[in-house]
Amino acid sequence: MKWAKGQSGNPNGRPAKPINTDLVAALKKEGVKRNKEFFAHVAALAYEDTTVALAVLNKLVPNLKQVDTTLEGDIGGEITITWAQP
Repeated sequence: MKWAKGQSGNPNGRPAKPINTDLVAALKKEGVKRNKEFFAHVAALAYEDTTVALAVLNKLVPNLKQVDTTLEGDIGGEITITWAQP
């Protein structure tokens, strides 16, 4: 089937990612039992242990690799650094 110019081949868009309702329910149940939410607990651990902090940051902040560094112009000229995500 051909699409008219400018018409989307997927008018409903990308389907939403499924949420693991069992995991969400278990985290909520345990949070009530311990009187502490999961992310608050992880944040507290991150402040106590740098390994936890690094693991959390590694998941939240994208890894950037330097792929190209070029210098342009004479001394005092512009410096261009190009970064790409893996």
